[in-house]
Amino acid sequence: MCDKNKFFIDVTKEICPITFVRVKIKLESMPSGKKLEVKCQGKEAFENICNSVLNSGHNILSKKSSPSFNSCTINIRKT
Repeated sequence: MCDKNKFFIDVTKEICPITFVRVKIKLESMPSGKKLEVKCQGKEAFENICNSVLNSGHNILSKKSSPSFNSCTINIRKT
């Protein structure tokens, strides 16, 4: 946890679908309205997390990735 309003999880060493499972567990442990920064690696993980977060009803505040998807960051607000 970075501060009271922002949480962080690094799933770069995980593979799909475990990447979203870990993100989902983290989101469930957080109060509504808080932000989660997710660090992931790989196009499949990046797209899977983004799609699953939106399908779960949360908001993606920002997302960025390197051209090769070696470094990806997704900022989420829990609803």
